[in-house]
Amino acid sequence: MYMFRTRKQARIEDDLVEIIQNALATRFGIEEIEAVIRAMRSGHASGLTSDGEGARFAREFARSCGVEFALPLNVACNALSIAARLVDLKPGDEIISNPITYIATAIYALRHDATVRFTETEPETLNVDESSIEALITPS
Repeated sequence: MYMFRTRKQARIEDDLVEIIQNALATRFGIEEIEAVIRAMRSGHASGLTSDGEGARFAREFARSCGVEFALPLNVACNALSIAARLVDLKPGDEIISNPITYIATAIYALRHDATVRFTETEPETLNVDESSIEALITPS
């Protein structure tokens, strides 16, 4: 798909590529960044389509991870929704999460009538304080 770009759009894209490349310089090169831009322009950026850059990315990413399949998604909310279904989250189930998170982390559990229990966090990293997890596990 060819898309006409104004000079301003081209400058913005060039600036964006430079910003992303500098931020991710140790992990990704210009080819990867350009592939993301092509996927966004193609209208097939999701791995849920059978053609386009999204499907190509899924195959290459799976191969690079040494697995058979990968499913790129456009937002983490979709990943949370799929994860809740894959683990068959149901009423009465519990999830344990870091309280420093996006609201969707809890929403998908609550949509399935599961209980959300929040851990303590480590002040230096704001990650889960692993020592607080065991106390949150409800005995079965």
